[in-house]
Amino acid sequence: MIVNSGKQVPEIRFKGFADAWEQRKLGEMVELFSGYAFSSNDSVNSGVRWLKIANVGSGFLRWDDESFLPDDYLEKYPAYHLRKGDFVMALTRPILNHELKIAQLTDSEALLNQRVAKLIFSGDHHFSYQLLRKRTTVDEIENELSGTDPPNLSVYTINSIIVSIPFVPEQTAIGNFFRTLDTTITNHQQKLKKLRQLKTAYMQQMFPQAEEPVPRVRFKGFSSKWTEVQLSKIAEKFDNLRVPITASERVKGNIPYYGANGIQDYVEGFTHDGEFILIAEDGASDLSDYPVNLVNGKIWVNNHAHVISGIPNIVINEFLAYSLKQVCIEPFLVGGTRAKLNADVMMKLNVLIAEIKEQVTIGRFFRNLDMQITVQNQKLNKLKQLKTTYLQKMFI
Repeated sequence: MIVNSGKQVPEIRFKGFADAWEQRKLGEMVELFSGYAFSSNDSVNSGVRWLKIANVGSGFLRWDDESFLPDDYLEKYPAYHLRKGDFVMALTRPILNHELKIAQLTDSEALLNQRVAKLIFSGDHHFSYQLLRKRTTVDEIENELSGTDPPNLSVYTINSIIVSIPFVPEQTAIGNFFRTLDTTITNHQQKLKKLRQLKTAYMQQMFPQAEEPVPRVRFKGFSSKWTEVQLSKIAEKFDNLRVPITASERVKGNIPYYGANGIQDYVEGFTHDGEFILIAEDGASDLSDYPVNLVNGKIWVNNHAHVISGIPNIVINEFLAYSLKQVCIEPFLVGGTRAKLNADVMMKLNVLIAEIKEQVTIGRFFRNLDMQITVQNQKLNKLKQLKTTYLQKMFI
């Protein structure tokens, strides 16, 4: 790659390309073909996938809630037949977290529903796809959509955006580069997903489930029954040391500032020093997978997370944190839209504990697994940041 400084060319280019980029309407690069208004009465238990607006994410398709249409609809509605490799975009509320909800169909065919568009590209498909995902393009589209409720993407909006593009050979080189990078990112996402699934499976097998006295899978040498105890009997609470501080009053530093769902910021000073378990008090991001974090060292904790620590020689924090993740906390919450776990209620929660040696073994096992997950997540984040940088420097 070579670096350029001119305004009509990107900062970074592949060797062999020197022509200035041309300005075009975005509509000359991408055409929107809207889907069909299939009826809910058409739905069947199995058949061809029915691709709806809820299935389209930013850079991916989600099939958590699958719907199907009869197989013969592929012949009945051939214009709306999506094939592997096709690109689609949400037309209603098309932007989430400053990213267009646009994705490629990679694993099967489908039928296209209304409020979702098939994208028909001119030039290199993968170049145009990245052009749509570029932050400045998204910002311009978002600006055009402001004031409408709900925001709807139209041909008029697409045609109002001016973009800079190179000739097709350079488009192809750039498109191939990002396609390879996206494949690498996808592979790392799959590795991370598998590690998380592996952890979930081990948690279910290595901690007793409902009304079971012992786990289904144990390390060799352990056979004694686990004991159900109230949290207040095995842990101490340190909520009295918490200090909430608004963002405007925080002094930037290197001490993690914790809230209900983990680290919110980094500040100077600390409220706690040692090994603790943080449990969301209110504002939990996921009530079914309740936030429980094991922390160590100097930390600052606000009033949205409870702070506890296991009593030595009874329970180790590393084990207790994982054991608490097995407790269904949602039924113990009070309040409306901002559900709250009161301190007294928390300390009366029942948890299952093993003998100390087994606690240490289990805690070490899951700590090592968490370290693998952390490393994999860091690799993924670095790749995503790398892509963001290249998008900024390889496009105008």
